[in-house]
Amino acid sequence: MSEKRSNFGSAWIFILAAIGSAAGLGNLWRFPYLAYEHGGAAFFIAYIICLLCIGLPLLIVEVGLGKHTKKGAPEAMASVGKRGYFKVIGWLSVMVAFSILTYYIVIAAWTVNYATNAFSLPWQGGSESYFFNQFLAITTDIGSFSTPRLPIIAGVIIILLLTYICIYKGTSGLAFVAKWITPLPFILLIILLINSLSLSGSETGLHALFVPVWASLLDNKLWFDAASQVIFSISLATGVMFAYGALLDKKVNVAKTCTIVVIGDTIASVICGMIVFSVIGHVALIDGKSIHDVISGGIGLAFVVLPQALALLPTGQGIFSFIFYLSVFFLAFTSIISLIESVLAAFMDSKAKLKRASLLLVICLLLLIFNIIYTMGNGLYLLDVVDHYINGYFMLFVMILEALLIGWVYNIFRFNQTVFLSSNHKALKLLFALLVSVVVPLMLIILFVRQISSDITTAYGGYPSAYLTGIGIGIFAVVILASILFTKKY
Repeated sequence: MSEKRSNFGSAWIFILAAIGSAAGLGNLWRFPYLAYEHGGAAFFIAYIICLLCIGLPLLIVEVGLGKHTKKGAPEAMASVGKRGYFKVIGWLSVMVAFSILTYYIVIAAWTVNYATNAFSLPWQGGSESYFFNQFLAITTDIGSFSTPRLPIIAGVIIILLLTYICIYKGTSGLAFVAKWITPLPFILLIILLINSLSLSGSETGLHALFVPVWASLLDNKLWFDAASQVIFSISLATGVMFAYGALLDKKVNVAKTCTIVVIGDTIASVICGMIVFSVIGHVALIDGKSIHDVISGGIGLAFVVLPQALALLPTGQGIFSFIFYLSVFFLAFTSIISLIESVLAAFMDSKAKLKRASLLLVICLLLLIFNIIYTMGNGLYLLDVVDHYINGYFMLFVMILEALLIGWVYNIFRFNQTVFLSSNHKALKLLFALLVSVVVPLMLIILFVRQISSDITTAYGGYPSAYLTGIGIGIFAVVILASILFTKKY
């Protein structure tokens, strides 16, 4: 049999570990930009509603089922209705986690390089040219390959080595990361926040972020983006919360614990948003531009706009650039730890005779090979397309299946009794049952159909249809076939 995993020492270790998983790169560059794009505080309102109606119920489902079964995603899903073939849904979530890791580590490696170069500020002469031409050596299109970038590969190796050192011993390593590494980015972000709020022009940025445009609440895209951000932000559909839930003590109140996790993740998003827009407001004032001309979304925000903005600070440009990218690295690193633990937990729960340290070594070596692909000149294009399919389709698909199984096959009322609240709050239990069995699957199906409709209408990112189709079919085939194979073998 495989080695057994011991419990977390306390509920707070789980909370820190779960927040470390949830608070990642999406909090830094996706949440602030979406808030700006969709009417400031109006987006926050939509985000909180989606968080309460979709995110929190599904988080309780995953953590609760993991806690109840003491298993990772595959074995936990197999317990639903005691039907072994439901294990495939668990393996799908594990494959989603592994797929994300095949490129997420490369992005984290970018932050390692930027933190290392922070004091010399090589992007000071032009952050856009530096990032795309000098750092990535980006090619003209997705079909143009080039030599892998050695500095980025070095960053990937450093991250994988740190990962192995931190978690090869199991729960004790996860607890160490939760207690000592998860708080670090929050401490660093608070330092950055204090400095950012003191900058001239910061109020302009905060105005753009927080002052609501109420008409935005009538925009369908606002709700789609808010729901997508919730799903992306709290590590659902990756098997992470099953794996972490399995390490919880039976006495822990799942609903209360999960509520604290989503509050912590949301606070991280708001802090990141305030930092980003305070700095951008300062840049707009210095350059005499409108904030609309300074802001940028996606990767461009973290590696083009903010480096240039930090280089324009009145003092301490190098130190604050270093603190910023160190914060980003730690946010990414704790998420990487959790995703790898999801994969480990699935195999460790199987009947195969596996040693954790050996299995982790194999996973790290495989991830090194896959991540090298994204260090080539067309790596950014490939990363963008793969991420689109994983986040736009597979995560939604897995969550729809989870909600339908718990809501209709396992029996949501039985779930309430065995996993959810032990209290007598009947109205709250009924609301939870309604959300999981009806509201959540309905909203997720609408999102899924809308994603398909959008891709049919307009080719994603303007990429050639041949590449989009080929990569899409390849990802679907590999993920589904691997999930079926692991279900049968393990």
